[in-house]
Order: sequence, then structure tokens, then C-alpha cells
Amino acid sequence: HVTLFGDVPGRADLLLIAPSTANTISKIACGIDDTTVTTMATVALGSGVPIVVAPAMHGAMFNNPMVAENIQRLKKAGVEFVGPRMEGKKAKIAVREEIVHAVIRRLSDGKMKGRRVLIIGGSSAESMDDMRIVTNKGTGETALELVKAAYHEGADVELWMGRCSVALPSFVPIKRFESLADLEKMIPQIDQEMVLVPAALSDFTFDRKKGKLPSEAKVTKLQLKSVPKLLPLIRKKCDKVIGFKAESNVK
Repeated sequence: HVTLFGDVPGRADLLLIAPSTANTISKIACGIDDTTVTTMATVALGSGVPIVVAPAMHGAMFNNPMVAENIQRLKKAGVEFVGPRMEGKKAKIAVREEIVHAVIRRLSDGKMKGRRVLIIGGSSAESMDDMRIVTNKGTGETALELVKAAYHEGADVELWMGRCSVALPSFVPIKRFESLADLEKMIPQIDQEMVLVPAALSDFTFDRKKGKLPSEAKVTKLQLKSVPKLLPLIRKKCDKVIGFKAESNVK
């Protein structure tokens, strides 16, 4: 479907080229418009319409210094690239999710452009023994929605995720943790200007038993131990921290 660019009815908000070969990328960079796609790109560049390109080609072609130079030329001209995914000897097109969110991000108002945001989500899990854990019903869904909202508005987002039941996004950096102790060790790495913590973090831990507690035992006593609150520790690394608290039977 071809939509005209320029100050005419039907003007497109964005041109997406997915997939884009090494040949197409290099032609666009050199101002060659001998195909429908390259002509559309030439007109889009000349009329200020945003362009998003998802490369797909053989790995050797992607690593060709001339192709790499042309990609850099297009980036300097404001063209945004998504992917590729390097798998073996192939530079495969980015996954559909990544392309879709890149397009939404490019079309947004960019209210958070340049802002560096960390989102900590999911559930923590505390070990009873070497085999069993105690966790909670947090899914990580709130963290995922916050990641998407911040990313769409142009923020530089990183996600730290505990145990979760949602698919992890492919378009932001992710670090995983399990226990509160794991997360506490990660806090010194924080250098973002804003941290949101919708994570379902435990208030207690255990003296971990070695091996496996016998399943034949009719009664097993476990001593709960309070753990330090992590929000104050995070607050020492970042001025803007937003915490979330789950309550039960609230009127």
C-alpha cells in the first residue's frame, strides 16, 4: 500500500521498512530511488517523515564496512534502526514485538526522552532448603506495563525482574533476581534518575536448610526472619523512587 508524502492529503506519519536488505539500505543512503521502496524513502527523508528500518541479511553483509558506513549515515540523518538479531551467520529481522514498540515509541510525543528509568518488578523468592522456595502471587504484569509506557515515551529503560508469569520484553535490557539478597547486591549498580518498584518483595526470609527437608516429616518448623526494607537503600542511590504496596481486604 503506497501513501504519498509531503504536504498532501494522505501524508503518512511514518515509513517502516521491514525487512530491509543491505542493497535497500545502501541505495537509500546514496539517494538512489529506483524501486518503490527506495523512492518512498527518498521522499520521506526529504519531507521530514520519520523512518524506521529493520535490517535482515547475511551476517557477512551486515558486517561489511560499506554497509555499516551507510547505516551510520542514515542514523545521522535521523533514520532509526531496529535489530537485527544475530543468529549464527545470519542477521535476522528483529522480532515483531520489538518492531511494533519501536514504531509506537517513534510516533509518541517523547515526553520522557533522555530520561533514564529503572523498573524493578516480579516476585522475590526465599529458599527454605536447597529445593524449595516461598514466594508470593506477584506476576510482574505491572512492571511490564510500566516498562512499555516509559519506553513508548522515549525513556532509556532497564528492567530488573524477579519471578514472573509474563513474557519478558525483547526491547529493553533485563537483569534477573530471585531472592531479596540477590536484589540487595544489585542496588549499588543503580545510576538511573528514577526507580519504580512494583515488585512483590518478601518481608521475611529463612535460615536456609542444607539439602532437602524430609517430605516424610509430619511437622516442620520454620523460623521467619525479618529482612531489611530495600526502598530506603534504593533511595540512597536515586532521588526519585516510587514504591508500591499491596494491601488485603481494603475498603
